[in-house]
Amino acid sequence: MKTIDKSRYLFLIAALVLAGCGKKEQEAVVFTVSQPGTVTAEAQTVTVQVNCDHPWKVACQEPVSWANLVQSDTGVSLTTDFNLGESSRNLTLVFTAGKQEKTVSFTQEGLSSVVKPTTLNLEGAATANLDIRLKQAWKYNCDAQWLSIEQMQGTAGLVRLMVTPSDVNENVGARNTSITIHTGSVDIDIPVIQAQTDVLYPADEILEATASEGDRSYFMATNVDFTAEILGSATWLSIVKVKSLDNRELILHFDENRTGEIREATLRLSSGSLVKELTVRQLFNIQDKHIPGVYGILEDDFVYRPGSDQWSWSAGPASCRFLILRPDWHQALDVSGIPSSVNIGDNFTASVTLKDGIYTEASETLQLIVAYIRDGLLFLDGDGGKCIIVKREDL
Repeated sequence: MKTIDKSRYLFLIAALVLAGCGKKEQEAVVFTVSQPGTVTAEAQTVTVQVNCDHPWKVACQEPVSWANLVQSDTGVSLTTDFNLGESSRNLTLVFTAGKQEKTVSFTQEGLSSVVKPTTLNLEGAATANLDIRLKQAWKYNCDAQWLSIEQMQGTAGLVRLMVTPSDVNENVGARNTSITIHTGSVDIDIPVIQAQTDVLYPADEILEATASEGDRSYFMATNVDFTAEILGSATWLSIVKVKSLDNRELILHFDENRTGEIREATLRLSSGSLVKELTVRQLFNIQDKHIPGVYGILEDDFVYRPGSDQWSWSAGPASCRFLILRPDWHQALDVSGIPSSVNIGDNFTASVTLKDGIYTEASETLQLIVAYIRDGLLFLDGDGGKCIIVKREDL
């Protein structure tokens, strides 16, 4: 009977056990990876440290164009572009050593991490702040003449710009521009929007018209659509058309005023919560007003305006002239002898150089009496019963 050598089998079993134990020790490597966390929007390089006693490799879970990976013996250098977007962006790195795998998440914040706000909204003429926190030196550019900014450039760190509009925006719609910040090779455009301040008012507080019948057009200094209504019972006045933002015009129709008196009405303009009431005034022809002691026929477009009962001036002929309106439309080139202050009933002798038509000049001496005075107009009775009206004009 053959004898079996058991010691040889025991040696084989021991060798297999030892081999298995050695294989498990090779997979149990040291493998740690640092966490880069979150960084600002600026272009920068971030290092991820790797401690591993076994060969390792790294790759992006999903490829991106805004980051570049460079691997070394001790880790990975991650270089990012400047994030000019509003939102943050993420990157996942996958590290592999043997059969072990570790993932690292990396976040780059959006533009608001270095510039706040990313859009500057202005209200009225109030100052707004623009905060800039950059690691590099920077400067800005803005071509808008209606903005003032206190600082032209800055160094690394937090800087606050004070942005002030010159006035409120009474244009139609918002007023827009941008502030461009130059840092390194990057330009950051910050939109600036000044909201419209709604306004509703006419170019004149009193809308005035002559005595004749017809339509009159008035410009409205408004940047909103509006409606118009006549208050009270002014039957001589009507609204023809309200044109809105295309040319902002109000057209009124007037009947002829033969009353011999100024007449007025109240017009209400409305746009939402904006309400404006103004006076509409129609003058009258002077020939429709009976003035005792004044004779002659005046032209239809000569209007009567109310004023004081005294007519005076302080400057001499060198700085002012006087127009004398007569039925034959002579015009005074020079007047002397009119006192510096006159009242109704005063009489005096005046020397007047008249221009007859276009070519002929003539001088005459007139004995005149003050018949009527209104708002810079001097009504004189004389010269054989003719009416002479003197009006001062500044040169």
